[in-house]
Amino acid sequence: MTREQIELLNLPTRPTKQTDSRSKGFEGESVEVDAIPAATLRRMVSAAIEQHIDFEELRRLEEIEAQERATLDRIIEQLPEGRA
Repeated sequence: MTREQIELLNLPTRPTKQTDSRSKGFEGESVEVDAIPAATLRRMVSAAIEQHIDFEELRRLEEIEAQERATLDRIIEQLPEGRA
């Protein structure tokens, strides 16, 4: 979380536990992820992931997958009864 996100979402903070091994080199306060509304957290995670997706490549892969499914469906239709 950035300071701006914490302020925008009005999230409660708490001091970071110095005994937590993950806190080494960490500056600032901590925020519990549970304090973020679920819908907001989903949007934040989606945005973080989607910035790394090549949507044109994804579209091509989905098209190939649909063609492969259609091919498998045709193969299954040609199997003798009881083998599908």
